[in-house]
Amino acid sequence: SFRTQCEQEYGIHVELLSCNLLQECTGLIDKGFKCNVVGRRRQDPNSATLKTIEPSGPDYPDYTRFFPVMSWTYALVWEFFKKFNVSFCNLYEHGYTSLGEIHNSRPNPALLKEDG
Repeated sequence: SFRTQCEQEYGIHVELLSCNLLQECTGLIDKGFKCNVVGRRRQDPNSATLKTIEPSGPDYPDYTRFFPVMSWTYALVWEFFKKFNVSFCNLYEHGYTSLGEIHNSRPNPALLKEDG
């Protein structure tokens, strides 16, 4: 439902891709894409040494990765979303702090309130 909401709100087409990053990046490069915009932050796993603009990894086709919020804190991301009324998936309001596939996404137990 969030994908549909984004399409309507921003007038864009959202395409659902597989979770095979290498396959999907290769397909996008074959279609002429040159840059991948990624919402990773410095505090995210395996992000400590990344720069804001990086080449693709060694096993990937040649493209540029752009991390526009790399230096943002978790709090700053939410401040931005709230201040500018940016839509976001409502699962974040239900304790999820990271979204992957349906079978491996779970609410963050550290955010569970004592009353459940």
